[in-house]
Parts: sequence; structure tokens; C-alpha cells
Amino acid sequence: MSKQIVCPSCGNMGEALIGDSGAFEVRGQFQGKAIRKCKKCGAGLSIGPFSGGFFGKPQVIPKDQWKHMEEIWNREFGTE
Repeated sequence: MSKQIVCPSCGNMGEALIGDSGAFEVRGQFQGKAIRKCKKCGAGLSIGPFSGGFFGKPQVIPKDQWKHMEEIWNREFGTE
């Protein structure tokens, strides 16, 4: 069972699952932190171990950095 995540940007709550059933998309890791995309508001989230709790508290990735990360993701995985 995955950990419940709360998006600090919009309050969306749920799990990050592979496929369409979760509230967050799994986007791999960057600099040792889990990267997730909120399916409600589109915000990029960074979740590091011990950053505000044992499993980490989600932090919103700044919009300019997230846009660049999305461009790389789309180029590499052919989405959107």
C-alpha cells in the first residue's frame, strides 16, 4: 500500500500509483527525492526522506523548474 500524499498547492489527497487510478503520477526520482505530479492541479512535488516526517512532506517544485522537468519527461517518454 502506498503512502497518502497531500498536495500543498491544492489539497488533493491520495496515493501515487502506476497507471490512472492514483491521485498523483509517479515521475521517478531526482536528487534522491521522489517526484510526483498532482493530477488535480498539475503541480510537481518533491518528497524526500525525513523532510518533515519519516516518509517526507511534499514540497512544491518551483514552476519554472517544474516546466523544464515536464519538457524533459515529455521528450523522454513521449507523453502529452
